[in-house]
Amino acid sequence: TDFDTWSNANGLSGGPGDDDDHDGLTNHEEYTFGLNPSSGTSSNAILVPLESATGTFSYTRRKTSLTGLDHTVWTSSDLSDWAADAGATQSVSAIHGTDNEQVVVTLSPALRSQTRLFVRISARSP
Repeated sequence: TDFDTWSNANGLSGGPGDDDDHDGLTNHEEYTFGLNPSSGTSSNAILVPLESATGTFSYTRRKTSLTGLDHTVWTSSDLSDWAADAGATQSVSAIHGTDNEQVVVTLSPALRSQTRLFVRISARSP
C-alpha cells in the first residue's frame, strides 16, 4: 500500500496506530497530512491559520491520488457540536518535489460572521 511505501521510506518501526516520534499523532495521521514521522516538531498540518475576514486557511496533506482519502471541513462554535461545511471550497496545488499537496480552504460565507468558530479537517476512506 502507499502507507507501507511511505512508512518504509521514512524508516518507521511502528504500524499505522503507533507514534514513532512521540508527538501525539499516530503514524497514520502524519501520513494523511504529509507530516514528518521522524520529527516530534512536525505535528501541525496547518500552514496558514484561519483568517476570519476572508474565511480562508491552508493545510497540507499527502496527495489524495496516493491515499485515496476524502477530506472534509468541519466547523463548530462550541467544540461540542460539529457540522460539515458543505459549501467550503478546497483549492489544491502540488508541493513541488514531494508527494504532498497544499490545500487552501474557503469557508461558506455565512460562517465568516460568527464571533467564535473552530475548524477541523477529517480524512476518511470513501
